[in-house]
Amino acid sequence: MLVEKMEKKAEGRRIKRACNRKDPKEKGICEYCGSSFWGYKTKRRKYCSLECYRKNLVGKAAKGKRKPMFGKESPSWKGGVTHKDGYRFIMNREHPYSGSHGYVREHRLVMEKHIGRYLNPTEIVHHENKIKDDNRIENLKLFKTRGDHVRYHSKNKQ
Repeated sequence: MLVEKMEKKAEGRRIKRACNRKDPKEKGICEYCGSSFWGYKTKRRKYCSLECYRKNLVGKAAKGKRKPMFGKESPSWKGGVTHKDGYRFIMNREHPYSGSHGYVREHRLVMEKHIGRYLNPTEIVHHENKIKDDNRIENLKLFKTRGDHVRYHSKNKQ
């Protein structure tokens, strides 16, 4: 009798596992783009792809979470200006040489405005008085290459 009970339990487990593996699929309609897709009945999918799911989340708060805020919407927004290693960085996402977060060093922007073109990545802007956040045009000097900048410093040491 004990053996029969154990066999029935084992058989029941096999049936359940088999059913879980072969869940029938059903047709659904994506809530974002409206296209139809096939999904398992056990998992109620609302979107046809991860891309549609992510597009639908933009600008919406997830359940129990705050809406992600960037730029001016963020409570920690400081006007698009930040400081790092003594330099001032200005938010300018359209600049061709902005960093991954959209910031550009202010002294480079000042020099670009003065000469009327974008600086090449190889060009160096030097601060004459060695104060990194003093970005007046009178205090800035442009070098074509890093080598020119190094030669300038080595000449001034002697």
